[in-house]
Amino acid sequence: MKTLVYLLLLSITLAFLLTACEQNPLKMETYTPANGDRIPLINRGLMTDGVTCRIGYNNGNIRSDLVNLHWVNNTDADFLGYRILRNGNLIKTFNVRDSISYIDDSVEANHVYTYTVATMVRTGRSRYDTLTVKTPSLRAPTFVHYSIPATGNIKLLWTDNSDLPGNFVIQRVSSSDTTLVGTVLENHTVGYEYSITDESASSGHGYIIYKDGAYENSVVRSLSQYSINYMYSLNVPVINSLTQVYPGLKVKLIWSDNCNSETGFRIYRKLNTEPISSYLAIADVNRFNATSYIDSIGLEINKTYTYAVAAINADVSPAIETAHTNSSNIPVHNYDGFAPMDFENGTIGMVANSTLPSEHWFIQSGDAYSWNHCIRSGDIINGEFTAVSKTVSVPKNTQMTINFAYKTSSEPNYDYLKFTIDAELVNQWSGLTEWTDYSHSFNSPDSENSLNSQVTFEWKYIKDDINSLNEDCAWLDYIFLNYTVAGKKVSINLGGSK
Repeated sequence: MKTLVYLLLLSITLAFLLTACEQNPLKMETYTPANGDRIPLINRGLMTDGVTCRIGYNNGNIRSDLVNLHWVNNTDADFLGYRILRNGNLIKTFNVRDSISYIDDSVEANHVYTYTVATMVRTGRSRYDTLTVKTPSLRAPTFVHYSIPATGNIKLLWTDNSDLPGNFVIQRVSSSDTTLVGTVLENHTVGYEYSITDESASSGHGYIIYKDGAYENSVVRSLSQYSINYMYSLNVPVINSLTQVYPGLKVKLIWSDNCNSETGFRIYRKLNTEPISSYLAIADVNRFNATSYIDSIGLEINKTYTYAVAAINADVSPAIETAHTNSSNIPVHNYDGFAPMDFENGTIGMVANSTLPSEHWFIQSGDAYSWNHCIRSGDIINGEFTAVSKTVSVPKNTQMTINFAYKTSSEPNYDYLKFTIDAELVNQWSGLTEWTDYSHSFNSPDSENSLNSQVTFEWKYIKDDINSLNEDCAWLDYIFLNYTVAGKKVSINLGGSK
């Protein structure tokens, strides 16, 4: 009878302690016990080398959709069970002393999580160990370019965007089937390339590339939308526009790429009063499919310059260069008005709104429209969006013009960069577009109680529910609003800060 009463009291006490642990937040304390086995030590060697989580990606303990935690069994005499926390939130309670692992399958790709494995002891306090891991990104590779070094040959170039260890798989896609072309070993370099020979010059198929990981694959990147022409072509580029951009003295060149065998372009410049023989090569743009360049080299105010562009194929020896393009002139002036900051100060200065906070737009260095920085849409998946917006106070009933530069690399006709004013769609763009100047004129709204009115501009990159193509993003730069009030010209910077 005494034994039965003792067991009953013990059960009631144990139930009370466990209930208290569930109702109250963990009271964490770090300590070094005399017995090292009293700490629920997480087995880090199965997850990380202390710098990256590639160990966990390789053995499957860290995947895009799960994290498999392992820890050393606790033998503390006061030990009752375990509690598992993710980012400070309780996700699992084990009332079993010999539990040594837990699979968290409520995670997402490309996210950072901090896990805590804590013991429950009779005192109500917990001893614990923590580990921070990052689930792998499954982003598809980005095609940088394909070129035709010679008729029937093709060179594919791409960059890796995933965290997965593994090899790249290249497949050929035709209207009837998909066949394996080859594989490329991951070597942790910035760019990768693969050359294919003896293609039919009249073929109309394309290619797909993806990362083949040990436990999961990256998203597929497709070149299937192109009807690839395998005939060698190195034609003369055509200059489309010359624009002076600010701040500083700079000229933006935009041209049409009319060939598929170039490895880059050469920029030439002279004063418009000088003969053709005076052309000087001022820069090489060593980028396939490039269609723009910003010249900031030694320009002088109140002089007119003439530009020309040539295509280059350095895949052959000696390298081949086309003739110059049609020449174009532009006068360079002193700009004494407002100069947009172009995100050069490191701040976006706009309101972010995305499906997930980790998917906001961010500042990108390099390949900007003007100066050195622009903003790029965040990494989103199918069915998601990422947006930036700016609300400004302006004089009511006033003619205004908003100017900005945009670029897109998305699935044509499905994934869009949408521009709205006061929630009304003004324009949208998709597919592959190089930097493009855009302007839109409108009247500011009326206001009954004020001389000013509020106007909200929003740029949203949004994906449909299936498929990804190209770099799957959009860029913005050089955003400003112009209007005239009381005879005075006013310009408002909508990006960065003054």
